[in-house]
Amino acid sequence: MVVGLPAHASLSADIFFTVTKSISIYGSYVGNRQDAREALEIASRGRVKCYYEAKPLSALAETYEGLEQGKIVGRIVLDMRDD
Repeated sequence: MVVGLPAHASLSADIFFTVTKSISIYGSYVGNRQDAREALEIASRGRVKCYYEAKPLSALAETYEGLEQGKIVGRIVLDMRDD
């Protein structure tokens, strides 16, 4: 999520990966520089919670199954180092 609308900003996306990974891009005209400052201040006070779980790369199949079943809460971070 990006807060604010910088002048002359642009966005490019690879259409192949956007389609194959079912990525949705949404735009919003709401927000300004002050809103961005306030959002960062909220995050700096620890009021933004990020829910994630780290798993080894060997858990990839299990992770996909959890996604398909709707059992994943937050994000999964796969560790690409050797198990």
